[in-house]
This record gives sequence, C-alpha cells and structure tokens, in this order.
Amino acid sequence: ARESISTALFGTSMSAQHILGVKQNFISTFLCGNAKVIKQAQNGESLWNLQDSRSQVILNNMTKVNPMRKILSEVNKAYMSGLLDGDGAIMACIEKHAEKKFGFRVRIYIKISQNNEKILTWCKLVTEMGNVRNVKGEEYEWRVRNQTDTKLLLEWLTPYLKIKNKQGNLASKILNIEIKNVKQLLKAANLADTLSALNVRSQGRRKNFTTMIQENISPND
Repeated sequence: ARESISTALFGTSMSAQHILGVKQNFISTFLCGNAKVIKQAQNGESLWNLQDSRSQVILNNMTKVNPMRKILSEVNKAYMSGLLDGDGAIMACIEKHAEKKFGFRVRIYIKISQNNEKILTWCKLVTEMGNVRNVKGEEYEWRVRNQTDTKLLLEWLTPYLKIKNKQGNLASKILNIEIKNVKQLLKAANLADTLSALNVRSQGRRKNFTTMIQENISPND
C-alpha cells in the first residue's frame, strides 16, 4: 500500500523512504489522516488531480511556506533528502571571476533529476528555491544555485541524508568559509576537490581546484 500511495502521489517509488527508514505512519501523516484521500491514492488517483475541496486544502497545506522565512516540515525534509540521496547531486565549483579579490569564485550547487516534472515542481514550491528545467526528452532537473538557498537547503536535508551525508557536510563547510586570504581559498578548494571525488559521475571530468588556484595565485597574495 505504501508503494502504491507514493506512486500515486508523485509517480515515484518509496525507495526514498526505505533508504531513510521513515516510520510506517509517514503516509497517513503526509495526507493529514484523510481516509478519503488515502483511498483515492490507493485506487491510483493522483493527489495532484483530486478536485474536492478537502483535498485541495491538504495540497495547500503541503505547499505552505512561512512568508517571513522559508520553513520546511520534517516529513518534507525526509522525503526530499531521499530524492537527493537517490536521484540528486551536491556539487562544488571554483571558477575564475574577475570581481573576486583573488580572482576565483567558490560555489555549491544542488540538483535533483527526475522524469516526473511534478515532483520537482513540488520541491521548488515548498522550498521557494531554484528552478526546474527540461534537460532532454522526458528528463527534468531541479537545480538550486543561489548560495544562501543552498546553505539553508543543506541545513534542512543533511541530517536526513544516508548516502550523501558526507557530501552535504563538506558542502556546508565550504559555504561557511569566509574567504579573506589565499589560505582560506585553498582550504575551500581542497574541500571542493574532496567533494568532487565523492561524486562518481563527475570523477572523469572533475578539475583539481587546488592545483588550478596554486597555478594562478602567488602564495604571497
């Protein structure tokens, strides 16, 4: 039943929940205990397509965000971290930037890829972060590039990450470095190299950020 409900809701399996070990009451909590909606989901009716007013209220509650500052429920943090663990990536990039003091900019990107655009749109709605784009064919990607947002998103999701917990912690360390000298820039670059080494898909094309900086900056700067 849990498998069919998740598939009805988001067109994806409960693998995220199995990875996370979320409690058995996840679905009933997620659906606000509405037996009618649960039954509709079990019958294969997507929550996104439900038209009755009660279901619309539930959907509104699921996507409600504090207007003063972004807030994400613990259930949504757990579900989203499962998506990131299974279908996402936490990436570091250090690139040349003329306006930066030492000529380099350090950035963290977070993305989740799916062939179901709706679940990615949901991620964007509940977090008020990032953008969803079509990569190719039926593949879509939700990417968060704003550094303030990536820092907050990592604060939300890293405690729930099982597979990418180390990547999440490394990325947070990079974001928390206030680069005022070359030593701090090289520290961020070293962490970025460590993070890149953990991303299997990037190993064949990743740059060695530390070497790149050492070749372009004098140690006396």
